[in-house]
This record gives sequence, structure tokens and C-alpha cells, in this order.
Amino acid sequence: VSNGVVVTTSGNYAVDFTSSAKYLVNETFNNSTAISSVFTLIKSASSSGTQIITDSTDSSTRQVSGYYGAGPSVFNIFKGIVTRSQTPHNTNLNLLSTFFDVKSDLYLNGVKIIDTLNAGTNNRQGFTLGSGIDGVVPFNGSIFEVIIFDEQNKSSDRVGIETNINTHYTIY
Repeated sequence: VSNGVVVTTSGNYAVDFTSSAKYLVNETFNNSTAISSVFTLIKSASSSGTQIITDSTDSSTRQVSGYYGAGPSVFNIFKGIVTRSQTPHNTNLNLLSTFFDVKSDLYLNGVKIIDTLNAGTNNRQGFTLGSGIDGVVPFNGSIFEVIIFDEQNKSSDRVGIETNINTHYTIY
């Protein structure tokens, strides 16, 4: 993590991403099938503005989860086509479960908030955590946990994975 800081909140460790210079990049973590499942446990420091939590490292092959909007932001995903929820983002501890496949979905604390037949067909080239590509559009908050199933749709295991994370962190 570039200039990252590990913090503790309620006895749990997280990486602090509250400045534009903090993000993690893995250039070689590639996805050739356009399928992935990403579980992220986050606590945003601000409930407004566009922020990216996960992205790729190549602008032509992106799989993105984050928030969009100047005022109260809403949750969104992108895999070639921007798909936004109507759910405003907040500063609570939130578990985002994102499934990129032929059909892409986003769950917030166990509740589906984006159900789309087509979020696009992008594969992912590399992986960025805590901002968009090259630190653009940074996430402003803490990331407690990230679980990535590359080239696998784990939506059938979603409830079990979310239950395990919720049991440990008491999110909802």
C-alpha cells in the first residue's frame, strides 16, 4: 500500500485509505474470463462524491465497484457499462458482494441492490484496491477485508461467505 496505515476500529484491523496517495496495485492479477466475485468490507469516511473501491489497472479492461455522484453518492458497478443503484452510500460498516459474470450483481449487507442483465463484458487486467486506475478517484475510508474469487462466480456461496464475515464483524 502506497503510504498506507493499518488502523484498528472496534478491535478489528483495517487499512486506512483516507488520502489520495493510498492504494494497492497488482499488475499481474488478470482475469481472462470476465467472471469474478469480490467481497469487500469497507467503512467510508464520507457519504458524498465519486469514490472507487476496486478497479483494474488498464482503462480498456475494467471491472469497478464504488460510489458515484457529487451529492449523496449511490453504489455502482462497471464492467463496460455503468450500472447504478438507487441506494445512497453511507459511512456505516458495509459488506459489498460483487459478482461480475454474464449477469452482474451487487449486494449491500446481504441485500441485492443491483441486479443487471448486462453490466458489460470486460475482463479485468490487473487489480487496484482503494482507488481507480493510477490513484484516480480514490476511496476515502477504511477497508477491513477483501476476498477475491478470480474467474469464479461464487454467488451460490454468497450467503455462507457473508454470514461468516458478518459473524466476525457484526455488520448487520
